[in-house]
Amino acid sequence: QRTAGYPFDSDSPVLQSVMTGIRREIAKVRTIRRVKPLMRDDLEEMLETLRQDNLREARDACLLALGWAGALRRSELVGLDWKALGTTEDNGRVGFLTADDKGLTITLMRSKASQEQADTVIIPRAFAPSICAAVENWIRLSGIKAGTPLLRRTDGNKLGSSRMVARTVARTIKRRVHVLIKSRAKGRRKLKREDIAALTEAFSGHSMRAGFVSSAADRDVSDRDIMQQTRHKSPAMVAVYRRDVDKFKRSGLAKGVGF
Repeated sequence: QRTAGYPFDSDSPVLQSVMTGIRREIAKVRTIRRVKPLMRDDLEEMLETLRQDNLREARDACLLALGWAGALRRSELVGLDWKALGTTEDNGRVGFLTADDKGLTITLMRSKASQEQADTVIIPRAFAPSICAAVENWIRLSGIKAGTPLLRRTDGNKLGSSRMVARTVARTIKRRVHVLIKSRAKGRRKLKREDIAALTEAFSGHSMRAGFVSSAADRDVSDRDIMQQTRHKSPAMVAVYRRDVDKFKRSGLAKGVGF
């Protein structure tokens, strides 16, 4: 409407009435699917069981550690180069990762939240030594060069040259979650195959980012510090995850009310 030269009033009572009606109709048929978050303890157990000397498992450990601690979106994660932005034509690249004695620095030249200026995400070694170790182990084992894709496809114990694509992030998470669920079920009431499949399917590529926010909220990290990592522009989305956590931590049934 503005493009055609006509005035547009988003606060118009008529427009607001129409939008309210639309939202009510959508609410009747749509349910919000919230993916299951990959929590800190889940990630820690995964990293402990993945073999550091196995190329594919080392890559998966790097993917999980960096995606979770950096609260990265799938496209951001697979779009990272090592040490510097690559010079070859590659539409997938979005930034680069560097490491020093203080920790890891993720520089995003462009992202969903910022198209006009670079964003920086820091993973301090002092606060996340295991995260840094998993990423640096992959870099050592793979022998990747500066200015080339950080996360690559692997064929057995052979490193590929092509960058991982975003859809494989979800597959990697589901694969590692599936192994984790099966290992935890040992010695307990055996889960049926369909039960394991259903539990695994609840996770997705967004589970790392959601898991970071939920884990931080569970430990009462401030919204400001969480947003510094996630790059959310307002605390509204952080509040969604905090409410989910608080349903179990803070309840009207607390302090002896429940029995």
